[in-house]
Amino acid sequence: MAKKSSPFSIFFYGVVLFFFQLTRLLPLSLSRKFGIFLGDLAFFIIPRLKKIGMANLAIAYGDEMPLKEKKRILRGAARNLGIIAAEFSRIPSIAKGGLKNMISVEGIEEALSHKPAVLLAAHHSNWEWMLPVAYDLGLRTAVIVNPFRNAFLDHFVNQHRLSGGTITVRKQGAVQEMENLFKNGVSPSMLGDQSPRNGGVPIKFFGSPAWASIGPAMIAMKTDSPVIPASMARDNKGHYTLKFFPAIHMRNSGQYLEDLVFNTQRCQDALETIIRAHPEQWLWFHQRWRKRERLEKEWAFRLEKPSQDSDTVQSLKDQESA
Repeated sequence: MAKKSSPFSIFFYGVVLFFFQLTRLLPLSLSRKFGIFLGDLAFFIIPRLKKIGMANLAIAYGDEMPLKEKKRILRGAARNLGIIAAEFSRIPSIAKGGLKNMISVEGIEEALSHKPAVLLAAHHSNWEWMLPVAYDLGLRTAVIVNPFRNAFLDHFVNQHRLSGGTITVRKQGAVQEMENLFKNGVSPSMLGDQSPRNGGVPIKFFGSPAWASIGPAMIAMKTDSPVIPASMARDNKGHYTLKFFPAIHMRNSGQYLEDLVFNTQRCQDALETIIRAHPEQWLWFHQRWRKRERLEKEWAFRLEKPSQDSDTVQSLKDQESA
């Protein structure tokens, strides 16, 4: 449950609501320009964004990428956040088939042929538009969300997502709820590109060690369904392409931990491919490669007792839902 709101939270919610109404009433082209302005403003007045972004790019690309290109990517990433905020008000229209002249779709047959399946995406381009477009195409989806600290904002954002046809699931107990929704023909949808605090396994991302959420692979293995990566990239003219990639079928050899890591790595490889195609549209401001000492200790303990797969499954499910 979101925390009780303070007077400042109420004020902040009012500012967000004003921005929402303004971008809804303005032509989309002007809304986007406003969003780009806000993205630029944040990029230049919040030094932490540059610091985290540069550190991430150094890990991902090392010295192979010139400094000038890294700066271009980070500024583009900040602008992308502004565009997402400016386009958020259009979600109900998207779910009803609006703005089709601005959106192309590729690979929908792949998604429909396997439904329900686990949809996997990244915090890339306008991830908020992805599921409303999928809903208009005939895919019922549910997404795990973390509550905002601002109770008013939390309610507003989730109601708006619901208006786009997306079922929202709170992280507490999410794995079990996602499994139940799957049985009713709903495709679990997850943004699997960030560093998890709980329920993570060690993988390689952009060639460097990192931790990844077990959610997509765990649910797919549990429900005997594939994972379908998806992206929604934006071109220079503001046109989006929602692309569903070939299904990733889970390996279930009976060695649960090995299979979980193997399947999760394949999911992360798919996300990396999506990000590399348009790096300026990814959220580089998250500490993706941060160390997780607690996860490292827990993982080392599990490797010492590989035979206790049933206990491991329950333990990881509990952590993922925590």
